[in-house]
Amino acid sequence: MSYESEENLEPFRFSRRKKQNRRDFSSKHVETTSSIVETEILKKNLDEKVRSIRSSYFWSQFVDNFDQWRRRRSIETSTSSFDVLSYGLGHISSSLSSQYQYALLKLIEQNWTNEIRTIFLYDPIWTKDEIDFLKNDDRSSKFDIFNENHQANQTIVRPSLIFIPFCSKPIHNNLLFSNWSNEKLKNLCFFGNSLKNFVDEIQFDRKKFVFIDESVRFVSEIRLPSFDRYVNAFNEQIFTSFDAEGSSIDDVDEKFWNVRQPPIYSVDDEILVS
Repeated sequence: MSYESEENLEPFRFSRRKKQNRRDFSSKHVETTSSIVETEILKKNLDEKVRSIRSSYFWSQFVDNFDQWRRRRSIETSTSSFDVLSYGLGHISSSLSSQYQYALLKLIEQNWTNEIRTIFLYDPIWTKDEIDFLKNDDRSSKFDIFNENHQANQTIVRPSLIFIPFCSKPIHNNLLFSNWSNEKLKNLCFFGNSLKNFVDEIQFDRKKFVFIDESVRFVSEIRLPSFDRYVNAFNEQIFTSFDAEGSSIDDVDEKFWNVRQPPIYSVDDEILVS
């Protein structure tokens, strides 16, 4: 088996100091600075990565675990359709990790094309060329790129896969805040960092990240096997759901879901604050 390496391509994306890998949103609007995107070369590379993921044990377990969640939601909601919300993919033109993550997103669309309604995407660091590539990569795709940075304050309208590999605590926290109800949380499935690991950090701020802190009492987390071809692409990323058998979410008092104040962050919290 061949393996790929990536050196110093994206120093902003990984933290190695006993924290989960994560990425943040560092600008308010989509970056318009142009970069050279060799379209045909990039498409070829992405197609190869799609094939590599499809043949992996990682993918077979991804499908099995995600389908378990989909079946539970189909029974309860009487619909098999779902959306995908993707944040923080990074520079697909230059980052090997980002290319693998985008390839996984393409594979998700291919595998569940009849069930997916829309795939929403956003990353403020994308260049104009990268946005153009995403818009034209597959004219028949279900991609819908957000035009501005709403910091992942997105309320879902149907069951949704939240595709946020390596995203920071504020992104996870904002998504929880925006969907803070029994019904909506059960319709969320995260593919990203571990909420439990966030809470276990020594300097975790329970007041600032109250929605992460409160949600861990009823989350179910499933760790996927390593993707051996390029481990960094999905390292330590897991499925998080709130409706698994044995979850206590239905036992929570109604007062628990009372409207709360939107989270407030500082410049040190890996998210734009102004």
